[in-house]
Amino acid sequence: MAEPEALRLAEALERHAADFCADPPPALFGIAAAELRRLGAENPILQDCIESLKADLAERDAEIALLRADARRWRWIRERPEWIGWDQDFRPDEVEREVDAAMNQIKDTP
Repeated sequence: MAEPEALRLAEALERHAADFCADPPPALFGIAAAELRRLGAENPILQDCIESLKADLAERDAEIALLRADARRWRWIRERPEWIGWDQDFRPDEVEREVDAAMNQIKDTP
């Protein structure tokens, strides 16, 4: 596995501090190297978080696709109550009310 860029730069700073400046302030190079090491250690953690979030989004996208398909079916049935044996003169709001009442009745039954 390739060495993370932040760690490579930190090592270069520590090894060649004098090459960067004729009179290098050692504390400054040490602080910069320490910060690069901290960032280098933090990067894999953030990458793991990103991958986890991508997986969560993929699950949500799949769930949304299923819900959209259900909604599309429901809208189709709601607009065509005769397809499920109801009179053609049912209005969509009546279909919804009847279905909601039936679902609530089943939910309330032990």
